[in-house]
Amino acid sequence: MIKTYDIAIVGAGMVGQTLALLLAEHGFSIALIEKNSKPNAAKAATDINDFANRVSAITPYSEFLLNKVNAWATIERQRLCRYERMTVWEENGTATLDFQAHDIASDHLGTIIENPIIVYALFEQCEANRQIDLYLDAQIEKIHNTETGCSVQLQNQPIVHADLLVGSDGALSWVRKHLHIPTTENHLGQMAIVATIKTEQPHQAVALQRFTNQGALAFLPLRDEQTQQYAHSIVWSCPLNTANEWLAAGESAFVHQLQKHCPPELGNITECSSLQAFPLIARHAEHYVQQRAVLIGDAAHTVHPLAGQGVNLGFLDAAALAEELIKSKTKGIEWQQPLVLARFERRRRWHNQLMQKSFNGLNQLYLVQNPVLTLLRNQGVSLVNRFEPIKRILSLTAIGKTGDLPFEQEWQQ
Repeated sequence: MIKTYDIAIVGAGMVGQTLALLLAEHGFSIALIEKNSKPNAAKAATDINDFANRVSAITPYSEFLLNKVNAWATIERQRLCRYERMTVWEENGTATLDFQAHDIASDHLGTIIENPIIVYALFEQCEANRQIDLYLDAQIEKIHNTETGCSVQLQNQPIVHADLLVGSDGALSWVRKHLHIPTTENHLGQMAIVATIKTEQPHQAVALQRFTNQGALAFLPLRDEQTQQYAHSIVWSCPLNTANEWLAAGESAFVHQLQKHCPPELGNITECSSLQAFPLIARHAEHYVQQRAVLIGDAAHTVHPLAGQGVNLGFLDAAALAEELIKSKTKGIEWQQPLVLARFERRRRWHNQLMQKSFNGLNQLYLVQNPVLTLLRNQGVSLVNRFEPIKRILSLTAIGKTGDLPFEQEWQQ
């Protein structure tokens, strides 16, 4: 049995589902193929382990996209934490970089949301959309793409034929591998340890980033139904040997290390969830487009988590691809043609590459322990913090108000 669609999207994570909904709104028929089962709604956070360890720092622009596809209301009903201030500093120095929402006439800089909450909110919309067919628990056996279309053969399910295939299936993308798209990989020699903690004092809706001798450490504010402002998501990018030692020693030993770097205003760490970790590898596909196939999100690129921009770059990919396809369809142009797909790649590849190199470079800069370099870093940070025009540009970039933005007129309204 063969079922035919305009577009087949492999990977129903945050980015893939957002693309599906943006396109479905304009009449595209979508097959959304996912190897996992239907996601569950988040539990009420009555225990530290009820929080998901993987979270995203959603920019106001990404919030706009989630609202555009009608998922934001569900997210707000579950759990989120807007942060109005972000402070960055390093262990070997006194200089700090302080960003505040009111300095750029915004009510917040971003929102910390657990990844499963976003996935579930998007899934609700996809499940209800008549233009989208969901293929869950789907095992792909073969992909065949040509100049005229693409077929995806699923185990014990119909063959899906589409005019365009989109790979949105994560960093270890099956689609990328089976299309034989070359990918550069940079193993960063680090592992990110993630956990949820509670502290004696509230976070006051402030996100904290500290560069330690062991690597970048983020305290990201969370809210729950009971304690409100005492929970934080922790992301600590450590050398592999250090991370493995801490993971083997368990939560108590990790908290002992973490407490040394915990800002005094938060007091003692009172609780810690179970730990999770993942290796840090910067990947970038050498091209995003191959005949009738396109890569977006982590399938096309991964970046260091220190700036929390990974999923936001993926949302920009989804929005840019949707905008190019919608504009072409509206004008009566064949939206599947290579020129349309090439425009998407030009818009997104250079920006993703710039962000990847910037984050990797910043991470390496702070890993070098040299007194002269430390002094220069501190002087540079102090200068940026005092020079409002530069700080404003950095703030606007962080919240998604600069650059080539899809649906920009709608976003600015």
